Parts: sequence; structure tokens; C-alpha cells
Amino acid sequence: MTALDRYIRLEAAGRWREAPDAAWREVLVSFGNATLVLSSFDEEPLTHWSLAATGRVAFDGGVALYAPDAGTDEVLEVRDRDMIEAIAEVSRMARVRGRAAPRMRRLRRLLLPAAVATGLAALGWAAPDALRARAYALVTAEQAEQIAGRIRAALDRPACLTPEGRRSLRRLTGRAAPGVRVEVMAWDAPPAAILPDGSVLLSRRLVERAPAAEVVAGWLALAAAGGRDASALRGWTRDLGVTEAMAFLTSGRIGPGDVAEMARQTAGQTAPPAPAAVAAAVAALAGRGIDPRPFLDDLRRRFPDLAVPAPPVPEGLTPALPRDADWVALQNICES
Repeated sequence: MTALDRYIRLEAAGRWREAPDAAWREVLVSFGNATLVLSSFDEEPLTHWSLAATGRVAFDGGVALYAPDAGTDEVLEVRDRDMIEAIAEVSRMARVRGRAAPRMRRLRRLLLPAAVATGLAALGWAAPDALRARAYALVTAEQAEQIAGRIRAALDRPACLTPEGRRSLRRLTGRAAPGVRVEVMAWDAPPAAILPDGSVLLSRRLVERAPAAEVVAGWLALAAAGGRDASALRGWTRDLGVTEAMAFLTSGRIGPGDVAEMARQTAGQTAPPAPAAVAAAVAALAGRGIDPRPFLDDLRRRFPDLAVPAPPVPEGLTPALPRDADWVALQNICES
């Protein structure tokens, strides 16, 4: 049993403040999947913090003060001793796993060529499609993260980072796609794109011009539903020749030209989404109490020929961003 397994049902009251000039708010603190979840006492999720990044910044008189990452003004105050001990243990284990995983992946990457080289030639010449599928399947999480970083660099587009906008983006992400890394990029299209590591890039134009936060939430949920299979990495491996696929399997290297092509595809996606992905996004929104209709209206406007479902309106809907100030801050995230 892991530390998270022991504490998964633990809850405690705390006080949360988004910024130094904001009022303290009473919240319910609990554990999610690799996250610390802050909710209202009506069980409305307010934000999710990565356990690996959460750090205790002060401890005085039995009161612990936490922050979600370095350089943020957002803080959480906890007085419950059991919760303080749980956060310390679970966060420590999350950081240990984060450090240990790259070492194990590096070892796997060193041993993989020797393990697969014998059978690659026969597999490649007999079944090239199977070889390409194998090349894609064997991309590790560490490799996917590295490729995503290189694609970001090749895009050469700045991410929008105003502090108020980032806080609103974290809040919206916690509602629409918990645990997903999201950035707003200074580009016009596509509305949302997925990188090989599963992180999502939202378009500045989408955020600034959307009539409601539910539209942005829908595109975020749509990109998250597609996952790595919707990234340019998938298309790149499909187009590999036999020799290139074997070279990638044995070395794990991708040339600068290939990265540039993946960046071009990432920033140039214009095809309508797959109906299955739309259905998954709509189900995710409805399951989290977000009205999917504004997002579906935006899809119909962009892709008139796309068969967009008309789902029944679920009960218990709440605004994707409850406060108007949060929506205004998100729309101004690119205003430096």
C-alpha cells in the first residue's frame, strides 16, 4: 500500500488564498490522483495542486503554510496535524518517484536496443506497419516529455503568463481536465493542440474571443481526450520508413528536421475533430458539471459539416469559472 492509498479518504479543513490581496477562503483539503484537491464545502473543486510540486513554506505554532509551486502567491493554511503529516509523506513520495523514474527510464533506454535489435530486421521487412506501431508504442514518458520540449522550442511562440491569468487557467483546468499541463500560446490557430507528453496548448485567439469560459473548457477537454494519440508524434511515426523506424527504435533519436515538421503540424492542425473525441469531451464536461452546449455551438460554427451531437442538458451545472473576475483574468492572460 502506498502513502496515497493510506490517505486517499483523508479530508481536513483549511484556509486558501489566491493572492496576497485576496480574502482567505475556508476550503476542504483532500487527495486526488497525484494532486492535492482544494474544494468548497459544497464539494465544488476550486483548484488542484501537483503533489510533487507542493511545498511547505512555513510552519508555526502547529499551522503549516503551503504553496503549489515556486514563485506563486497562492497559499494554503492547514492546522490539522494528520493532514500536515499526510501532505508531507505523500508529497515526499511523489518527488522520490519523480526523481527515480528518469533513472529507470534511462536504464531501460540503454538496455532496449540490445533486447530488440535481433528481431527488428525480420519484423521490419515482414510487417512495416507493425514496426511503425512498435516505434510509437515504445516512446517512454521521458522521451515524450523531451520531444514535447523540443516542439515547444521549435514553435518559437511565447506562452502567456500573467499571474492572474495563470491562476484562472489552473482553476479552469482543475474543472475541465484535472492533472493536465496547459499553456496559452501567442498564436491564432488551432484552438487547442496536444503535445506528445499529453500537455495542451491553447490558442490566444480562442481564449480572448470565446464568448464564455465553457468554450475554452470544451476545447481543453477535447484535447485532453485525444491524448498523445492526437499529437504530431503519432503522425510522424506513421510516416516512418522501415529504415527510419528501426533507427528510432534502436537509438531513440529524432532529428531537428523531424522536430520542426512536428512543430509545423502542431501549429497547423485544421482538420475537424473525430466524433468519438467530441463525445468523450462532452461526457467529461457533463460529468464535471460544466455545460457542454457553448463548446458544441463553437464546434458547429467552425466545422459546419461536422456531425455535432445535441446531448441532453445535465443537472447540477455550475459555471466553468464561477467568478467573472477569473474569466476576465484568463482572457487577459497574454497582456503583459
